[in-house]
Amino acid sequence: NDLHTSAGIESFVGQLTRVVTSTGTYDIGWGCRCATFKDLRGTTTKYWTGISTVSGSGGIIANISGSPTPMPSGSPVSVYTVSDPSAQLPGIEPSSSLLPASPASQQIYNGVASLQSLDIQDAWDYSQGGSVTIALLDSGIDPTLSYFQNNHNLLPGWNFVDNNSDVTDLYGHGTAIAGLISGIAPGVKILPLKVLGADGTGSIEDVIDAIILAADLGAKVINLSLGVNMTQLSQEQIDALHEAVIYAGNKGAVVIAAAGNAGDDVSHYYPAAFSEVISVGSTTSEHQQASFSNFGSALDLVAPGLNILSLRASNTSLGTPLTDEYTYLSGTSISAAMVSGIVGLMLAQDPTLSIDDITRRLEFSSTDLGAQGFDAYFGYGEVNAFQALSHDYYSTGQSKTYWLSAADQN
Repeated sequence: NDLHTSAGIESFVGQLTRVVTSTGTYDIGWGCRCATFKDLRGTTTKYWTGISTVSGSGGIIANISGSPTPMPSGSPVSVYTVSDPSAQLPGIEPSSSLLPASPASQQIYNGVASLQSLDIQDAWDYSQGGSVTIALLDSGIDPTLSYFQNNHNLLPGWNFVDNNSDVTDLYGHGTAIAGLISGIAPGVKILPLKVLGADGTGSIEDVIDAIILAADLGAKVINLSLGVNMTQLSQEQIDALHEAVIYAGNKGAVVIAAAGNAGDDVSHYYPAAFSEVISVGSTTSEHQQASFSNFGSALDLVAPGLNILSLRASNTSLGTPLTDEYTYLSGTSISAAMVSGIVGLMLAQDPTLSIDDITRRLEFSSTDLGAQGFDAYFGYGEVNAFQALSHDYYSTGQSKTYWLSAADQN
């Protein structure tokens, strides 16, 4: 990605030692790692005309009927056909082991085999999220759930739909996304900014304003599990949204967006198509491309996105409900939430990381799937939390540093 957010000069002073063990070969650096960063803050002018719809359902949570959209030949696709977002998905086998008593993050972690494949629990030896603020631009959140009653990391938010401070989730999407983020990074603070209403839609203007507010409030990660086809936007609206994303980046926020679920080229969907955004697609539990996941040269990473357990907001039925407080969901918005949680872990481990540092480590630490190297269906690969937190890399991809373990810095 071409991220013009900070200029960094990094040097390592010390000794680099190669250690060979029964489990692998590691290059361990002993010394100091120094970095100098220049803030390139800028100003933005917002301008737009008209109102457009941003979907929290059609393009974000899998909503497929009939046959999936055909992919180009050679695409490694596992096909699952879903009649609507709440339809029963294959492979769901509820178990009492899904809901251990504590800690809160284990409730989701233990119920999602895909999270275990990302080495989340091993990553917790390095970081659990510290006090990093992650802005959730979505349908709100349900703070009455017992999960959040035991987790005091919810910040006061704002409702852009109704222009008040009530961020109650009437749709269910935002609560599910918050559950995944905090399930991966239990120490992070969630800033709920409600931009989607009870039907899962909202205006692009509210999204723009919410991105700017999140950046001004100091959010280090902005999760955008939403999107809109470019045909529904004017050029002025696209430019205004782009300016907001750039503004957030210049303020030091990592912007992460769902690639979309249309089985289409991600370059047709905003905000995921912007180069300043980390665009995330979905994989199955077999590490194949989910049939609904958008693809293309603008795709950066993938993460699990099929049959994922998360939180269910009160009086909502999104996904495939398991209990009053838990539901299964599919879609690239779920995958984006996983990456946001991992980035939260990384920033708690090292608050000095620039956006370029984070994208480099995510890309080189990911598990390469499909064609070797970057490809249109998996981007740089499927994220791996442990590798992202335990390694740093040169721009060539060569491992630069391996940390045995480290506590959060805050």
